Amino acid sequence: MSTTEDAPHLIALVERADRALVTDLVSSAADRGFPEVRASHNAVFATLGSEGSHVSDMAARAGITKQSVAAIVRDLEAAGLVTVSPDPADRRAKLVRYTDRGWQCARGGSAYLREVEEAMSELLGRDGLAELRASLVAVADALEERRRVAR
Repeated sequence: MSTTEDAPHLIALVERADRALVTDLVSSAADRGFPEVRASHNAVFATLGSEGSHVSDMAARAGITKQSVAAIVRDLEAAGLVTVSPDPADRRAKLVRYTDRGWQCARGGSAYLREVEEAMSELLGRDGLAELRASLVAVADALEERRRVAR
């Protein structure tokens, strides 16, 4: 009989699920004609807005440094998936946008994630998936608040 002390830590389970999902997402991208996509690119794909975004904003949303996001953006730009240009609203700032090929990649990734969520809905039931989503949001919010208060 398993006890709570024997059970994996919550973070280990979340990381395990994330690792499996991202590995499959990268494999799916390669299958769709985007073999250059790597797991680290998700920091940009997950935070780049439809009208474009600044590196600093993406870094804040991803919870990583501006330097890390800038390196990923350079990689994606070299692959032809994003462009970097002066922001028309602020010429000092650079705006990152998807290229047409980048949009294809991002849309394919979104479609794949919808398929995964549908499979999870079949596994857990619609109510179970909604409960899991609400629980993960509550945990993330509580941990972010805890970190904010500790500062």
